[in-house]
Amino acid sequence: KEGQGCRVTIVGDIHGQIPDLLHIFHLNGLPSARNSYIFNGDWVDRGIQGCEVVLVIFAFKILFPRNVFLNRGNHEAVDINDFSGFLDECRDKYDEEVYYEFNEAFSTCPLATIIDEKVFVVHGGLPRVDMKVNSLYQINRKITEVDYEHPDHCILADLIWSDPEEYLQGRVPNTRRGAGQLFGPDVLAKFLALNDFHTVVRSHEAKQE
Repeated sequence: KEGQGCRVTIVGDIHGQIPDLLHIFHLNGLPSARNSYIFNGDWVDRGIQGCEVVLVIFAFKILFPRNVFLNRGNHEAVDINDFSGFLDECRDKYDEEVYYEFNEAFSTCPLATIIDEKVFVVHGGLPRVDMKVNSLYQINRKITEVDYEHPDHCILADLIWSDPEEYLQGRVPNTRRGAGQLFGPDVLAKFLALNDFHTVVRSHEAKQE
């Protein structure tokens, strides 16, 4: 509701590519009180400028707290960015203490954002059980390292790891990623109806050409 009447740009996986972030700003304008952004996870790893990406989007969050939103992705966790590039980047530029401070900050970020009460924006996908989004407030998201076998971490893992599967009915474990769920169109339809949403917007996968 804070951003009602504004344009909203949803930015998917930047993965440490500061030129991509700057190109998006060139196309859509800088974040402002009339130009909202949702950075939908996976800000770090793979690219070599994850620190710079995070510092820029965090700075804009401080400048425009009601217009910049930071959804956590599966790479905003120690169990992934330990070996996907971000730890090495922080060691090269700063030290491990800075790395762990970054991950502490990541663990405070929301798992989803709702636009105008109708659009559910999440990095990965839907949880393993049918639930109203108000239930998500009960999740302990202050977890820097996700334990995929721990029952208290399952819903968090689903939101940052899950994928839709066009020809699937129901849900099955997401074995191709080793975390989260695969969910079919029937699960999506039930989630939308249960929460009176129009659509779900996600990142986490490259768009097929």
